[in-house]
Amino acid sequence: MSNNTTFFDIHLHAFNLSHAGIMIFLNRYFLNNALTFEDLLNGRFRKIIFKVMFRPKPLKSLAANFFSLFIKILLILIIVILVGWIAFALLLLILNGIFNVNFLSLTTWQYSAILIVALSDIIFITVAGLIIWLIIKKKIRTSVRRTINVLSVFENDLARQFQYLELDYLRLCKNEELKKLIQSRPNKINFREFNREIKELWNKSEKQIYINNKPFNKVILTPLMMDFGYKGFEGLDKNKIHYYLAPRKQIKDQGIDLFNGIKQYYDYSPVKLFEIYPFMAINTANLEMGDEPEQRFSKTLPEILETSFRDFECESFNKRYERLNKKREKFLSDKNYIDSENYYYAGIKIYPPLGYNPWPDNPTEKRKVEFLYDFCQKRCIPITTHCSDGGFVVIPQKTAWEYTKPERWNKVLEHFPELKLNFAHAGVQAYSKTRKWLENILILVNKYDNVYFDISYNGVETKYYESIAEYILKVCKSNNLDIEKIKQKILFGSDFMVNLFDINSYHKYLDLYSQTKGFDQHFVKDDFCTVNAERFLFEGINS
Repeated sequence: MSNNTTFFDIHLHAFNLSHAGIMIFLNRYFLNNALTFEDLLNGRFRKIIFKVMFRPKPLKSLAANFFSLFIKILLILIIVILVGWIAFALLLLILNGIFNVNFLSLTTWQYSAILIVALSDIIFITVAGLIIWLIIKKKIRTSVRRTINVLSVFENDLARQFQYLELDYLRLCKNEELKKLIQSRPNKINFREFNREIKELWNKSEKQIYINNKPFNKVILTPLMMDFGYKGFEGLDKNKIHYYLAPRKQIKDQGIDLFNGIKQYYDYSPVKLFEIYPFMAINTANLEMGDEPEQRFSKTLPEILETSFRDFECESFNKRYERLNKKREKFLSDKNYIDSENYYYAGIKIYPPLGYNPWPDNPTEKRKVEFLYDFCQKRCIPITTHCSDGGFVVIPQKTAWEYTKPERWNKVLEHFPELKLNFAHAGVQAYSKTRKWLENILILVNKYDNVYFDISYNGVETKYYESIAEYILKVCKSNNLDIEKIKQKILFGSDFMVNLFDINSYHKYLDLYSQTKGFDQHFVKDDFCTVNAERFLFEGINS
């Protein structure tokens, strides 16, 4: 490999609402993670409204910001109306009480004065309402469009999601006829005919896409699975909820959906631009070691890891890539592909806000994470951990931040210094508006040879790339860090489909990455999506 003609998106997702659950989706997208079943069941509506209105919002968070703004404006409008009518009522009381006015004996001009005051109130309220409406009108339209766009993806099957991505990439080719065909596709479409036309035009072209003016003939995607557990439903009071048992789609069932989607993508894609290497989701809190007195699950943590990664070893990236690619090809050619024994994973994804504690105090839980890290370190299995103060949250927010912060990994890396670990989202702290987490990540990257970080989701605005480049240089200088080493550990990621909360399309995200000049002076931007990603995904320790 290592010919730099392969583009890597090291961080994206392929799941739907049956995986995440409507509660988690609404909470993340609309309510700024302000909602819990406990608050709902106990009638703590003021607490929920307060969180929605006044908790800081991550990034642009269009839907969450709009929902918060709508509530604030609604309250302001109600207050304006009340103040207006109270003022009018007080005027009448004053006239009737203090001046002992008999309304039946008022002259025409006195009635006119009262009417003018009343009309002034009505005009004031109307103008205030109109101004408020003009303020939110544009936001309503944009938010509705964004919401429907997001739901269109989240409600779709996974094969269609991969097809969406492929069409976005194909728009980056230089075949104008092909780009025009994709952009002008009708609402009602015969996909068989559409795919046939795409294939013909692709075969007539140079079969390359261009990102940052660089040609690529292949794209490697690593969809990261997520163990949503019980989706926030666990612990429901059976005295209040009749169907209190927590719903759950087990990770093995999510795996079936994902690999079904991969197989169908390869069956129907006209160009097969992608090689797809998923990361398995692991939450040790939802698994057992197998020697517990009472076992709840059919598969244990050791069994799952052994089944999925038994042939992994620390080796050169060429051998790792060849091994994984052969497994991928075997899976695609096997008629019994639905058998989980044929699934292939390239790494592991963990997600602290869903309840994963990287270094728990509880001895039983610590034993499980130690087993996981030891297993991965010995086999050079890459791990990506969520590392931002946003995301999907099913535990208390403060606990989620405590589990997620990079300092939580200090003990892990002290005990497992060769662990291959990627801090997702570059530790962005959108709530507190600080970058302490990123500084701590950079220190860990400088200290440990196999620690990386990706810049996924954050590139919904080009100014992010400019600011993070400046900040990395600043931290390296102030902490005497090896900037050349840091440059080799930065990874490109999109966080599709989650990034649709703040951007309209994957194509737009790629376009912004191509456009940014933020890395031009001191960094090699192409390395983030080529050699750095290849090293993280396929290379053994210090190869």
